[in-house]
Amino acid sequence: MKILNTTWNCCILLIVFFLVSCKQKEVQIENSVKQKTEMKNVPLADLRTAALKDGLDSLELEKGQELLHQLENASGGFDKWNHYKTGEFIMTADWYGNETNWTTNPQKFSMVCELGTYNSELTLLNGPQKDNTWKIKNDKSYAINKEGNQSLDMNEMILHKNRYKSYWFQLPFRLREASIIASAGEKTINNVNYDVLFITWKSVEPNPEYDQYMIYLNKDTHLISCLEFTLREAHPMATGVSKFENYKEQNGIVLPTSQYITQGTLDKPRTKLHENHISEFYFEPVRHN
Repeated sequence: MKILNTTWNCCILLIVFFLVSCKQKEVQIENSVKQKTEMKNVPLADLRTAALKDGLDSLELEKGQELLHQLENASGGFDKWNHYKTGEFIMTADWYGNETNWTTNPQKFSMVCELGTYNSELTLLNGPQKDNTWKIKNDKSYAINKEGNQSLDMNEMILHKNRYKSYWFQLPFRLREASIIASAGEKTINNVNYDVLFITWKSVEPNPEYDQYMIYLNKDTHLISCLEFTLREAHPMATGVSKFENYKEQNGIVLPTSQYITQGTLDKPRTKLHENHISEFYFEPVRHN
């Protein structure tokens, strides 16, 4: 009888646990739906010029493709870049006194990127987790400790770092993946005239799923001098500016080795967020023999 009572009590506990788990899952789903509904009603930062808000025409789209090809060619050429399988670099990220998810500040790390994808490996080169590695393979994140042991680690911070660092490193050659590429005319900043390229996904109008880029191209070099961007995942109205400097050539590819990021826009800059410096980079091996 005592055994039966114990078994019965365990069954009751399992049923209660199951019901509580179901209720928690139901609440999570309701909250997710609520957040998505609320997001639809939240104003979104919009980087479009007045002309772009009036709609796109074929000339703006054609000019956009022309500017993008000039950027790719100035950066070494898409065919040359696509010939390589991986790109590797060493970077130091300095967040000053701002909040950062790195293990130390400044944080030095090395990264290997599988070009044209988000697959990558990031290894810390200083701080308390020096020599630890995180990699992304097909949107799954793995942690590799100093002894080389690998385990699945869906760490959102690491996923974020890997994806963004990999994408920015490949930026001139990944922009062609955007669904909307258009010329936004010209703009003069500090007496320098730029060609402006508008990049976004899904819709010309701002949407909560995808960011907008306003890219300022040097008219002489056709390389990116700076870009304004939205950051939907941080806040619907969040915008930032990234300035690119110290371009260098390696393996026939030309990339900036210094990047300075601030909040706000070019017209209304705000807090300095962080800066990144690449000490070395290279590409290998060839994708095809």
